[in-house]
Amino acid sequence: MRWFGSAPAPNRAAVPDATLASTHEQAAAAYIQGMEHFQRGQLEPAARAFRHALELKHDLAEAHFYLGLIMRKQSQLEDAGDCLLLAVTFKPDLAAAWFYLGVVDLDCKRYAEARRNFETALRLQPDYAEAHHGYAKLCEEQKQFGDALAHLHAALQLKPDFALAHCNLARLTLRDSLDVDQALVHAKKALELQPRLAEAHSCLAQILQFQGRCQEAVAACETALRIDPTASHTRMIRALSRLMLGDFEAGWRDYEERKKIYPLFAVRKFPSPEWDGSPLAGRRILIYHEQGLGDEIMFASCLPDMLGQGGHCIVECSAKLEPLFRRSFPAATIVVGDQTSPDMSYLQALPRCDWQVAAGSLPRYFRRHREDFPRAGGYLVAAAQRIEHWRARLQQSGARTKVGLSWRGGALHTNQPNRSIELQRLLPVLKTPDCEFVSLQYGDCRSEIDELYERHGIRAQHWPEAIENYDETAALVSALDLIITVDTSAAHLSGALGKPTWVLVPANAEWRYLASGERMPWYPSMRLFRRAHGAGWEPVIDRVAVEFASAAQRS
Repeated sequence: MRWFGSAPAPNRAAVPDATLASTHEQAAAAYIQGMEHFQRGQLEPAARAFRHALELKHDLAEAHFYLGLIMRKQSQLEDAGDCLLLAVTFKPDLAAAWFYLGVVDLDCKRYAEARRNFETALRLQPDYAEAHHGYAKLCEEQKQFGDALAHLHAALQLKPDFALAHCNLARLTLRDSLDVDQALVHAKKALELQPRLAEAHSCLAQILQFQGRCQEAVAACETALRIDPTASHTRMIRALSRLMLGDFEAGWRDYEERKKIYPLFAVRKFPSPEWDGSPLAGRRILIYHEQGLGDEIMFASCLPDMLGQGGHCIVECSAKLEPLFRRSFPAATIVVGDQTSPDMSYLQALPRCDWQVAAGSLPRYFRRHREDFPRAGGYLVAAAQRIEHWRARLQQSGARTKVGLSWRGGALHTNQPNRSIELQRLLPVLKTPDCEFVSLQYGDCRSEIDELYERHGIRAQHWPEAIENYDETAALVSALDLIITVDTSAAHLSGALGKPTWVLVPANAEWRYLASGERMPWYPSMRLFRRAHGAGWEPVIDRVAVEFASAAQRS
């Protein structure tokens, strides 16, 4: 998403005084010529004119300033920083130069320097709306979302017609508070002020996709892409909207844009070319992992398809999944890698691969249509001995039905509040007689389990040794009768093992759960219980409780 638009003019008169000597007059003329080229978007002629002006008058701060802007537009960030630093050296009160010096530092992830330069710009020019806007971007990158919102509000108070600030405020409002109505107000205001602002159409699409209005989101993306065909963020919103609609073939094409914008997709330089779907017979291919643990498990459903192609697959995975993947895909070579690290020295011990492909790109070849998804069963295999161990332990309670529970999903940056439910809110389910409930919750949950027992006399088993080791978790899940969970990796694990799995899905569901329906194509054994837009969790929990009580009686 773009934050920095047209360059503001410096806050002091840019053209040198006409009474200067002849050389300085020539410098002024060259500067004016440079400005004319710059305003027409002719960057190279503008740069030549500004350099000529500086040959005649080396301390012409404004020429250094605009030369710095040109260098930034050309992605020459270090040169841009040098030019802007010269601008503030020769004119320390040039607020615009301090601001753009901060922008370049932000581009280079030099956050402390960016903060100092934005603060200097605002000290010199307190009504500088663009500086507040830039400061908001800095705060967002440092996950200081409250401060980011405050600076965006400050920018709009100073400049109410600042369309790009309205656009970014809409996006951050949605992210910070899930306040869809307020986010829509700012997105629509941005479009009212600047109807051809591609970012505003993209922002509107993101809000619509969040609401499950995926057809409208695709339409808004199409409008944005007609204005800016290069926008990866917009293509990614269109990808998720199309996938939610079940338009898989088109959705997977756009989904490739994740490689440019996803923070958990590390661009790594492999020695072999990217696979294009060519025949694999007699060839060797590296499949490398990406994103979160749930994504790894979900995309691994394509590995049987890959292994059936007749080539040899080297599958990179997280250390947590290595034992499970080795057992489940014995025909593949399983290696552990760090998706966030450029170090791929582990490849040196392996035979050279003919191709490489990201795990999230496999559906592009194997899941183009709804009928391409698995029809039955699971594809992960837990350790048989450990399954029996957990079955024996579960039998000790004497309860007829054994149910796994997970009630908290994701992290703050992956919509955790909207994907989570307090354990005690599940009481209608937990009161079902003749059932033993087992926590599959990752992280510190002991206090919640203890409180459940102290207040309601309901004991949920929690065995940390089964949760801290993912292969052990798979065995425990395999020994249970049913898993009831929110949207978290436990849902993926259970579905991939082929266990009956009920998922309580938020109104703004992740794309993989589709926009509607009770079934998830990735896992035939999974059933979805959807929360309605504008409603709480209670109707969903009550429905689960009724259906669970009925199923428990039949078991």
